[in-house]
Amino acid sequence: HVDGYLYYKHSENQGRFYWCCRKKSECSARAITSNSGHNIIIHKGPQNSIHDHAPNLEEVYALKVMTDIKRKASEYPEAPPAQILRTGLQQVPAEILAELP
Repeated sequence: HVDGYLYYKHSENQGRFYWCCRKKSECSARAITSNSGHNIIIHKGPQNSIHDHAPNLEEVYALKVMTDIKRKASEYPEAPPAQILRTGLQQVPAEILAELP
């Protein structure tokens, strides 16, 4: 994510990554990045490609929660799913829970 906007990788060419806004059906914003060692360089981002919607930090946080839960499930396949969910969701605020599927 960049500045509260979520993107998905559209393509890659000559070391550059081309990203589309996750809300592609309603927003035409794009981003271009490249890697320089451990740093990610943003060549084009929210300042250059205006979104048709406001940033949604709750959605960004919800995606992080989902990713963490999936990672825990793969790291501990013997753990009961209810336990993984309970642990992953216990400190999540209500406004973030509303963004989860």
